[in-house]
Amino acid sequence: FTSTYDIYRIVGFIAPSQDTEARIKLRASGSDVGASSQYTRIERYTNRDPSDSSSGQETLTGHTSNEWMVAGGGMKSDSDSAPCWFDLTFFTNTSRQFFNGTGSFIKNTNARVMTGYVGGITNSNLNPDGIKIFLWSGNIRYAEVSIFGVVQ
Repeated sequence: FTSTYDIYRIVGFIAPSQDTEARIKLRASGSDVGASSQYTRIERYTNRDPSDSSSGQETLTGHTSNEWMVAGGGMKSDSDSAPCWFDLTFFTNTSRQFFNGTGSFIKNTNARVMTGYVGGITNSNLNPDGIKIFLWSGNIRYAEVSIFGVVQ
């Protein structure tokens, strides 16, 4: 991140090699920032189960976490056909860092399609100059991410 831009938009998808969760951690000077309890996040997903045509909702939250979650609850292991897709807006030049956006993925149970919104805040100003997108466990089979800087 640079002082040229006020807001960043992050769009992409990640395909994991196993059931896992996609996460974001802020970076500064080439290192992860935010010790334990620096990140708070919430996800709210609506799902559709193709096996019985049922639907439902799921809320996932994390207070005093080590990172933000973008897609949680287990993505499907058949990741070639079920990547996690996300479209996030990230605010860097504030007293705390914020992100919000949408995410979609296939949950490992009955291949339920999950789509909803995600958001988070840091508990203090971490002065980030970048982000790291990673998986809770396993490897990234493939990914495609674009970051756009926005000037107000």
